Amino acid sequence: TGAILLLAIPVALFFFAPACIAYYNRKRHAHGFAAVNVLAAAILVYDLFAIENRWVQIPFPGALLSWLLLLGFALRKDKPLAETMDEVVEIVPYDASWPAIFAAEKKRLVEILEVRSADIEHIGSTAVPGLDAKPVVDMMLRVPTLERAEGFLSRLGILGYENFGEAGVPGRLYLRLRGERSINLHLVADAARHWANNLALRDLLRGDGTLRERYAAAKRAALAAGQDRLLAYSAAKQP
Repeated sequence: TGAILLLAIPVALFFFAPACIAYYNRKRHAHGFAAVNVLAAAILVYDLFAIENRWVQIPFPGALLSWLLLLGFALRKDKPLAETMDEVVEIVPYDASWPAIFAAEKKRLVEILEVRSADIEHIGSTAVPGLDAKPVVDMMLRVPTLERAEGFLSRLGILGYENFGEAGVPGRLYLRLRGERSINLHLVADAARHWANNLALRDLLRGDGTLRERYAAAKRAALAAGQDRLLAYSAAKQP
């Protein structure tokens, strides 16, 4: 019994790894994970005693299987709530570091997703020198179809990206990275209008100072009108 007890203690502690990961990932149901994890660990410890004392045979593989299932769910990030997308908007003067942030993240995505460099573009206001912008670098990744893009989502999740799905824009998947750097990643189908339109708008603003100022004025007017959250701000400057 003493030897079994010495073995049971570290095994039971190891069994709590899924609950610890769930709390670390701030999963919404972390308390439930912990409760089920305790039950799975208790079954395993009881099983170890049962093997020696022959009280009852509780299948050891069942406890291990429950642990693996818990670990898988704990590692899977929760789908972000829709309201978390509606973040506070800040407009700042153009920052010359934005192209470097884009280049570094593009290099990382090309290597990890194994996509062509030509299929990732810097778009939005941070891609237009001299234009006031939200301090969030917008990147666009071209994919053959959105169904094919599903294969990238798990890897992007490991990199810290939150997936908001189409987020009200059919034909596009919107992912967000926040932390040391703030990045929006738009996955669009190769033939979709989004690819051509985003590049056309970027290039138009890059080449026309008058339009840049009109667009910056529209941004400032939206904030001045109290539209300082993403959804209201986007709607205010849409025209």
